[in-house]
Amino acid sequence: MEIKEWEEKLYKEIYESVLSNLEFRKKRDPNFSIKRIKGELETMYVNQDNSWAGRSAAEEIKLSATISAFEFFIAKEEES
Repeated sequence: MEIKEWEEKLYKEIYESVLSNLEFRKKRDPNFSIKRIKGELETMYVNQDNSWAGRSAAEEIKLSATISAFEFFIAKEEES
């Protein structure tokens, strides 16, 4: 498997897993709120800017996929 294929596969797996987890939390967590999810996303933005030079490619892909999933989820929720 080429590196690019591996990266795309990892990104997709993480993205889908995070979206699924967010949907689960929305249904089951009594403390769930978009405000809280936005706060978690802000923390991820800070983490993304910190230690970027010391992060492996896999870690960067995981963080990017997670952030993208959070952004998509928030946008979808704010539309409804």
